[in-house]
Amino acid sequence: MLVENDSAIRSEFASYLKELGYIIEVAEDGETCLTLQEIFNPYLIILDVNLPDNNSYELSVILKEKVPDLIIIMVAAPSDKLDKIRGFCAGADDYLTKPFNFNKLKASIEALCKIKEPFNFKLNRIKKLNSLLGIDFSDLINQGEKLGILKNEVILSVEDDYENARVFSKILMKGGGYCTLHTENVEEVLLLGESGIIDIILMDVSLVRSVYQGKTVDGIQITQMLKSNPKTVLIPVVFVTAHAMAGDREYFLKQSGADGYISKPVVDHQEFVDVVRTFINSAKKINNSEEFVNNFVNRLDYYSKTNDKLRDDLKNARNIIKELETKDDENTKNRLQSSELDALDLVEEKSSSVEVSNQQNISDQTHEISQIICADVVHSLKGEFLNIGGANEEIRYLSNNSPEILEECELIQRSLEYSQIRLQKLMDYLNIGKPQMEAIEIEKLIVEVESLSRHRLPSNIDMEVKIQENLKGRTILGNSDQIKSILFELIGNSTKVLHKPDSQIKIFANYENNGLITLSIQDNGCGISDDLKNKLFKEVVESKNGSGIGLYLSNRIIHQMGGDLKLESSEKGTTITLLFNES
Repeated sequence: MLVENDSAIRSEFASYLKELGYIIEVAEDGETCLTLQEIFNPYLIILDVNLPDNNSYELSVILKEKVPDLIIIMVAAPSDKLDKIRGFCAGADDYLTKPFNFNKLKASIEALCKIKEPFNFKLNRIKKLNSLLGIDFSDLINQGEKLGILKNEVILSVEDDYENARVFSKILMKGGGYCTLHTENVEEVLLLGESGIIDIILMDVSLVRSVYQGKTVDGIQITQMLKSNPKTVLIPVVFVTAHAMAGDREYFLKQSGADGYISKPVVDHQEFVDVVRTFINSAKKINNSEEFVNNFVNRLDYYSKTNDKLRDDLKNARNIIKELETKDDENTKNRLQSSELDALDLVEEKSSSVEVSNQQNISDQTHEISQIICADVVHSLKGEFLNIGGANEEIRYLSNNSPEILEECELIQRSLEYSQIRLQKLMDYLNIGKPQMEAIEIEKLIVEVESLSRHRLPSNIDMEVKIQENLKGRTILGNSDQIKSILFELIGNSTKVLHKPDSQIKIFANYENNGLITLSIQDNGCGISDDLKNKLFKEVVESKNGSGIGLYLSNRIIHQMGGDLKLESSEKGTTITLLFNES
């Protein structure tokens, strides 16, 4: 199939290809191409890069997803190197620049039609990309091909020292049969990452020549971009760096989200290859065990309903438990009625034992069901937050610095940070044991809570924050993410009941003379009933404003940290206070 919008070129190409004996279908745009592809299922498509109705790179990706062994030759007006790389990353098997001799097109078609094995199509793309990227390792790849040691996996080396890159490539080919691509160009790294070709990225930290959107970036920042993009988040990124100061490894991994760390110089070559192989194999297991490539919008729509689904699942679990209890009572009663009189005491004793045992089993089942449901939701949402972050960065990048769009992106980012902190609270609760404790500066904590909460308030609610002067520099011992999450929970609860035009939420932070630090959330709502107050921190209770599970968990978590939670409420409003000893 020939896809070309210029009628003169289309006619000239078609006549030449027919003379060579090929059966030709022609399309002038992307939509027609997709329609004809469904009808005729062509073996090879010659695709013009500049189509009027479609991004040809995206069209190539769509075609390859539908028919993986479809051959695509892109043709374009004079292009820069990045356009050619983009073409191969989108699935093109060759990229020809107009004007060109028809013999060149003929040679490309004949060479590609001779390829039978899927790996050889991939190898062809790797060789083409090698000729465009930082260092051409084609000779090394050809040697590996002759020796028959080539593996299917491809390694991307992001390294500013060309000699190091060459050494790594030789070690990986000789010891593992791995093909290596090299670049220190950030846009090329991101394109290759999204292409699906790359199985692991070996990243240097100090990249002295790497620039992105006019700014110098290092390996940590590039890794952050890769890990925030849903298309590249699962590619293992391993730092290979000469940094060897105490704490560097832990700091770099924490800052970047990278998967591993190898120190330079690489002395033990086989150990180096084995480490790389381990990361590649681990990534394969993850990709094979879960379905990560779902429609982004549909997944967001699904998880927006997660809270309702969780509540329904828990109700179903409670119904199952009630049925088990009823059946157990009936069975016990029947056994008692049918037993002999002289064995009645023994039966009752056994029945009591069985009942206790069954109740324990039911309790264990409830706990297990809840943990499974919660863990499933947590891990799913964690992946969705990565997707949202990646999509937000892409919107920011495509915004052309529009103030309105950048403002919306900032709003999304703050909402994302807020949601991630709330999710962390649930993750910490699901992990048995005390939370990780740290010294928390109160003033800084309250400022951050205000920053992330204020923009979420409805227009009828005003927020006031008062931090006592003598709190400056004072700290408490606790888990920062969990305390922030609890404060968000309390502010959210107040928001649900404040409907008046002059509604207000106040945040107070005070230091008492006895070394007690208090953090209070106060609203001017209608208050909480005495009956509900007595139950609220002791059990999960249903009310018209929610399940009460957030306050129940908050109380347990605060007590785990050695603090306390107090509630005061009247018809004039509600105040909930967190109490901690100064650390």
